[in-house]
Amino acid sequence: MRSLRLFFVIALLFLFAATVHAAALPEQPGVVTDPIGLFDTSEAEHIAESIQNQKIELLLLTASGIGEEEGEQLANDAYDQWNLGEDQAILVVTVDPNFVHLVFENQTLASLVSQSDAKNAKGVIDRTFVPLAKKGKIADGVIAVSHYLNELRAPAPKEQTPPQVPQPPVTATPTPHPQSTLEMKAKPTAQEPATAEVTPLSLGTPDMPPAQEKSWMPTILTLLALACLLLLGRQILLMIQSKRLLAITRTIHAEAAPLINKTMVSELFREMEKGFIQGETMKKAAQLEQATLSLHNQSQQLQEQLEKQKVPLWCSLKFRQGLWDLYEVVQQHKQQAEQNQAQVTEMEELSIRVRHAVEHAKQRIVEMTALIEAFAQETSFSLSHMKKELEHVTRLLAKADNLDEFDFLQAEGFVTEAHQRFDQISISIGELKDQMTLHQEFPLRIQTREEELHRIVSREQLLLIDADPFAMLQEAAAEVSRMAIHLETGYTLEAKRYSQKIEDRLKHATKVVTQMIKHRDHSLETVRKMEKLLAELKPFDDVFQQEMTQLKRQFAEVHIQEQSSRYADIKRGRKTLEELLIEIKAAVDPLIQQYEKAQQLSKQANQLLSHIENLHEQCLSYREMLEEKAWSASNRFVEEKNLFYQTVSSFEELETEFRNMRSMIAEIETEMEHLRGLLAKQHVDLYQIEEQQSTFEMIVDEFAHRVQSLVREKEMTMRQCIQFQNDFLERWAFYAGEINLSRYTYQFEELKENVDRLIQLGLYADASLKLSEARSILAQMDREYQRSSNSSGGGSYNWSGGGSSSGSSSSSSGGSSSGSSSWGSSERSSGSSSWGSSGSSSGSSSWGSSGSSSGSSSWGSSGSSSGSSSWGSSGSSSESSRSSGSSKW
Repeated sequence: MRSLRLFFVIALLFLFAATVHAAALPEQPGVVTDPIGLFDTSEAEHIAESIQNQKIELLLLTASGIGEEEGEQLANDAYDQWNLGEDQAILVVTVDPNFVHLVFENQTLASLVSQSDAKNAKGVIDRTFVPLAKKGKIADGVIAVSHYLNELRAPAPKEQTPPQVPQPPVTATPTPHPQSTLEMKAKPTAQEPATAEVTPLSLGTPDMPPAQEKSWMPTILTLLALACLLLLGRQILLMIQSKRLLAITRTIHAEAAPLINKTMVSELFREMEKGFIQGETMKKAAQLEQATLSLHNQSQQLQEQLEKQKVPLWCSLKFRQGLWDLYEVVQQHKQQAEQNQAQVTEMEELSIRVRHAVEHAKQRIVEMTALIEAFAQETSFSLSHMKKELEHVTRLLAKADNLDEFDFLQAEGFVTEAHQRFDQISISIGELKDQMTLHQEFPLRIQTREEELHRIVSREQLLLIDADPFAMLQEAAAEVSRMAIHLETGYTLEAKRYSQKIEDRLKHATKVVTQMIKHRDHSLETVRKMEKLLAELKPFDDVFQQEMTQLKRQFAEVHIQEQSSRYADIKRGRKTLEELLIEIKAAVDPLIQQYEKAQQLSKQANQLLSHIENLHEQCLSYREMLEEKAWSASNRFVEEKNLFYQTVSSFEELETEFRNMRSMIAEIETEMEHLRGLLAKQHVDLYQIEEQQSTFEMIVDEFAHRVQSLVREKEMTMRQCIQFQNDFLERWAFYAGEINLSRYTYQFEELKENVDRLIQLGLYADASLKLSEARSILAQMDREYQRSSNSSGGGSYNWSGGGSSSGSSSSSSGGSSSGSSSWGSSERSSGSSSWGSSGSSSGSSSWGSSGSSSGSSSWGSSGSSSGSSSWGSSGSSSESSRSSGSSKW
């Protein structure tokens, strides 16, 4: 059943591929492309001679076995992929079923077609190709389409005539034809809102080639044969793959079996059976032996399964899946065997390594003993600590030597630790030699450092009150003696620790003397700064009194108090500074030399010096700073006052009464007078002025912003008024004599009166809304004029679209057609029709604001493809559009 379903799926795939291939786009050999052989050689040459070298070059393409939508898509694809230009068009003729499609992309040609009797591309093929194709003259129909397109001319202007009364569609009874009968129902598309029901029609095709009478039976038999071959090939391939997979699985098992056998007879397991292995090594070996036996049993089971496996002639997917599962099991079995053998080999190699390491350690202990003895004789040191360490290593080596034959896993730990301690002893011997060299140098370095410090202390006449560097050097000499004890025992770690202590004491002794001198010099510098500032502050009292006298004449009491507070801080700071000066001088006295204390007092004095200097500078410059702020406040007041007066002038020009704005003006004037009074006071309070000025500037800025917003609103409203008035007057002039305008004139005058009243009240938003609602007056005028024009048989002038004209007609030409067309900016139109010996005709057209190929105009920014007029500030543009039509023939 699964094979049968597979066969039907393959057959359907072949049928789909054949259908898709029928709609494939062929190469373009010339103006005539006939891959289905619809025309014989003479007909093709006749068509090529008739349609080439024309102003509009028509290209012909034929296809078979595709529907209307596929044929229309084929026509558009050929137009795009063959890179056809504006002076070219393509005609696609399809059979089984019969359809014809015309596609071109030329704005001028589309306009000419729309003004002709055909109206659109579909109408062209309905009037030219379809009638001839009915009679079997397909080649003549192609030539007729080319002649029609190239003979189009712009029609002369015609006088308007009353519209004709629509006639009912004519329906003729179709005449049966012995060759074929077609029945078709037009399908509505997105661009064809109308749907036409078409009665069965007869088709005579006396010139049709025999290739059109196809039989599907050979194709079906061929597909069945191919399906059988595919199934047979699939089974053969499946059988070959299964045999190959089985062979690979057996090979992998054959490779794994020797590994297991080799592991079972390894030296490790033989020694375990003889009882030569004990302890941790025995446990590990037993685990490996158990794993090896388990792998051996599994190998035998897999061998039996592989011997039973036979590849049948008819393999199924289930059988192949079973082989694949067995392959994965064998592959995993081999990996486990390899890992187990690697562990056994590692154990055997470890036994050898441990024995070699023990032997090497025995050699090293002999060498290390000789080295320590030689070093002891060379230095006359006992090296007792180093010998104890060597004895401990000897004990570890003895344990490893006793275990290396029976439990080499445990012996590995002892021998590894022994070698690590050997390395440490070797390093200690080298470091001990370095420490001995330092120990010999320390006494001379201590003596030299002591002599240097004595010279410095004598030169600087230091009493060493804060610290005694020579006591530190004596402690360093005592550390040298302790270091010698550890050197004699060979205790390198302790010897290094005492060596570092000696180095630190040498550095600290030098640092103590250096800091004493630095603290003394810094304290003396601070004393000089303090004496200088105190000398500058002696005449400050008289200067301050003069400054205070001038401040009291110009500024308010708050500023006098602020200046007095600074002067009080200076006086307190000066007193503290004088006290610190006495203490620092006493600390740096040559007979006392408390330089560390002097350093701490100097830090406090420097902070106080900086604070007093800042206060002193502020007191001397305070009056000038206040005068500058007062001058700046006066200038800001003048600027804000000018801004206020300019804004009031702009507000008065609005000629509109706003109570809230008037109250704001009064408030600003009050604040302005208050600020002017503060600036004119004899004793100015700048803090009050700054607060009042901030308030004044804030409300002036807010007033200016609101007035600017009102000015903009009024300007926008007035422009809207002018625009509406212009629109109304232009319609009034154009519609005069056509409709009664008295009612609209009254509405306009009433609107103007209401809008003027709202503007005078400052209700600009209400006025703008009123004007927007009044656009309905213009729309009523347009509708009344349209109705008047329709009743009189005239055209139309569409103010909302910039001017448009359209029309439709229907006629009976022995068939039926239905279609739609639309033009716009880069839009594509299409249509379809079916014809026979009788039927009815219908048509529709639609256009939008984007443009129309039959002539339209729009009011706004959109354009028209065939010429348009626009009313307003926007223009019109012309863009290319593609036209297409389809018919069933």
